[in-house]
Amino acid sequence: NTTAENRTPRAQYNDERTLNMLFSQFEQSGHEFIDQITPFDVQLLINQHSQKGISEATLKYYQRGMSKVFKWLSEDMELVEMKNPLKKIKIPKKTGLVRDRIPTKAEMASLHEVAVQGAVKYNSPIVEIFRFILMTGARLGEVLHMEWEDFDEKTGIWTIRSKPRCPTFYGLGWKPKWDKWRQVPLFDDAVELLEYLPRQEKVYGTVPVRDENKEIIGHKIYPANFVFPQKVVDGKSGKVGYCRVNCIQNGWEALKKLAQVENLQLRDLRTYFNHILKTNYNFTSKEAGVYIGNNEVVNELHYSPYHEPTIREKMQKLPLKEAMGGS
Repeated sequence: NTTAENRTPRAQYNDERTLNMLFSQFEQSGHEFIDQITPFDVQLLINQHSQKGISEATLKYYQRGMSKVFKWLSEDMELVEMKNPLKKIKIPKKTGLVRDRIPTKAEMASLHEVAVQGAVKYNSPIVEIFRFILMTGARLGEVLHMEWEDFDEKTGIWTIRSKPRCPTFYGLGWKPKWDKWRQVPLFDDAVELLEYLPRQEKVYGTVPVRDENKEIIGHKIYPANFVFPQKVVDGKSGKVGYCRVNCIQNGWEALKKLAQVENLQLRDLRTYFNHILKTNYNFTSKEAGVYIGNNEVVNELHYSPYHEPTIREKMQKLPLKEAMGGS
């Protein structure tokens, strides 16, 4: 809570939930006080999560979060006398921190066919959301909190920015990752998709109201202008409204099942779009990074995986002997 003012509601919510989970496990193993936790205890906990299949990147996230807690208690506030037990922890090495899964052309064609046909009919605009992410490489949160005033019809530019009055699942106010403002010139296909969508009236978002123990005791309703809201029908009055979409996991899983695509995460569509920008449109890593919202280094490391079909295609453009100057 001491750093809550400098963090987005979502980041604060995720950190609180994760740390509560980790420290409750220490408590369940018999540690009544925090200064009873040793490096061995922490290493054992990390190893247990590793054996459950938790990724290396997530394990490092656990490590950083717990380390900050111990540092704040022992060094910053001097509330306990102990050394930070996280300093000697080793994260089990796995396949690495970078996910290199991108869909094949056949998988994308299958997903696109299912989406175009509107084969997934849930109480959320999963098809439109999926197609828009595919056409922009945007993060899910950016799409779910997109409002019509963020889009300039004349220029075709989508402005992604901080919105203090935007209602979210975590609280009032939404910010893009790193609070990084950017303008995205949309492809014609994405603009056409937006033009096709109806602009609903009576759109709103709910924000949780919490008590002093952070327990949700109710919700407040705030007006919004979301581009991809879900239809809500009041069970008593039958009145129709449109509310912010909080999660599309069920619809996404159903869409993959219908398309017979496995082991694909929604975030992989960002990597795929980035791959298209760089291979089909000759974007540099810096240009692609600016477009999808990261920097050149991150784009090169995390969003430019080795793609064998592309490598083979490039190899076939010129015989090796000719390239080497031979006859």
